[in-house]
Amino acid sequence: MKVWGVTVEEVRSAVAVAALAYDRNIVFKREPEKDGRAVRFTLTVANSRNKGSRMSHTGRRIAACCWHGHRDVMLAIFARNPDARVKTALADYRGMVDFADKYPATGYTNIGSQCDPMDIQDACNCALWEVCDV
Repeated sequence: MKVWGVTVEEVRSAVAVAALAYDRNIVFKREPEKDGRAVRFTLTVANSRNKGSRMSHTGRRIAACCWHGHRDVMLAIFARNPDARVKTALADYRGMVDFADKYPATGYTNIGSQCDPMDIQDACNCALWEVCDV
């Protein structure tokens, strides 16, 4: 993920705040670092059995942060700067308003196959933990 309009310290703070809802299970896979005018980082989870972890379309646990965890981190970033730009593999958000318009649709991204499809928003156990609105 790349973010413009916030500092490395603000990214660290945003992740720390968002991770509270996930029992601090959301952590950095790639530590935030300056990349030109942007800050680049990657999220993961400390434990793939706990809140905020993702699963494959076959149900296997993956040491990756789920769609909802990414959403909450981005919301925390936009809380620090509503005009920030956040670029992910799924979308390029130019400010909080653009994020609010585009983000819900990204949940329907198929991470499975054509024969065995699965929406990315369903590829986690967040509903069990009641940390999101699924």
